[in-house]
Amino acid sequence: MNIEKNKVTTSDGRTVYLTSLQLSVVKAMDCSLSGTVNTFELRNVGIASGSQTISVLKARGALVTTIYKPAFDSLGNLHNQIAHYQLVGWI
Repeated sequence: MNIEKNKVTTSDGRTVYLTSLQLSVVKAMDCSLSGTVNTFELRNVGIASGSQTISVLKARGALVTTIYKPAFDSLGNLHNQIAHYQLVGWI
């Protein structure tokens, strides 16, 4: 996957044009060391509604898996059942 200004070029050569918000989510998932990003991490990069943005990405052809597990917020508080998203590929 190649990420440029406002587009993502998939491994099979398909080009998907995204808004800056959608591109921020794709970049966050692509650069994550764990391979996933959670709701709190998305909020830290300026995405207020991660689930809505993920829904739009799925509608644009992104294959995103969602796992719910505990995560820490920016204040260090542990929360249960927080969405963790992983970009698997594009269709």
